[in-house]
Amino acid sequence: MSDYLKRSSHLVDIDAAMDNSERARRLLFATTLFALTMVILLLPVTKITLDIQIFGHASIFVAFLGAAAIYCRLRRVPGAAVTFELMACCLQLSILGLLASYMAVSVGAPEVDIQFTAMDAAIGFNGAEFVRAVDSNGLFSLLVKRSYASFQFQSFFLPCLLVLFRQGPGPTRW
Repeated sequence: MSDYLKRSSHLVDIDAAMDNSERARRLLFATTLFALTMVILLLPVTKITLDIQIFGHASIFVAFLGAAAIYCRLRRVPGAAVTFELMACCLQLSILGLLASYMAVSVGAPEVDIQFTAMDAAIGFNGAEFVRAVDSNGLFSLLVKRSYASFQFQSFFLPCLLVLFRQGPGPTRW
């Protein structure tokens, strides 16, 4: 390393940044593993029955992202590897968060339904009528479904585009 780089206080300490990046990766993996463990342990206590086949496509996609991350690590492309790892963990955490939400509601479902119904009535909102109105209008129904489904693609392609165009924080600047 040149003397200039050693003396420059305004430059990022790459070794420290790499340590921070590695700590962040480990924390993300630990959080994902903890969430998975908690859902597995608490599921029998709730009223939720889980059909494992529902998660088939998501599991395949997570496996693909994990394989892509490993491949990028082997090819020494750390930016792409971190992106794939992040996407895999975020997808898993999203699914686990959804399951945890259903699990939490299932424990006190009758009380929660009464509270939600009371809140809806207080503001004059009829949820069933709203769903019927959306479903009865073909174009509006299609737009709502497409916008909801587009989130999957956004959560996958946006990080890829950020890496491709070298935007946002890189693996050394968490």
